[in-house]
Amino acid sequence: MTINPRNFRVANAAPWYVQVGGLALAWSAMAFGAWLDRVEQHRMTRFRDKSALYAGANPDPENNPSWGPKGDYPYNYSKWQEN
Repeated sequence: MTINPRNFRVANAAPWYVQVGGLALAWSAMAFGAWLDRVEQHRMTRFRDKSALYAGANPDPENNPSWGPKGDYPYNYSKWQEN
């Protein structure tokens, strides 16, 4: 018994605009996830100066962080005013 290729049915691919939309959605979701990872990593590296494990290692953690990028933390959600 042999396999006859004419008996196989191949599903039609989605139209090009659906494929492009799916790729755009997947890319934007990955970019957003990478951005969230970067923000969380930045936040956690700033926390190290204030934690008990590294206590006393940095006398001025607010203005001179020893971990992570220098400058202000741009996403201080805890300091935003509630509506």
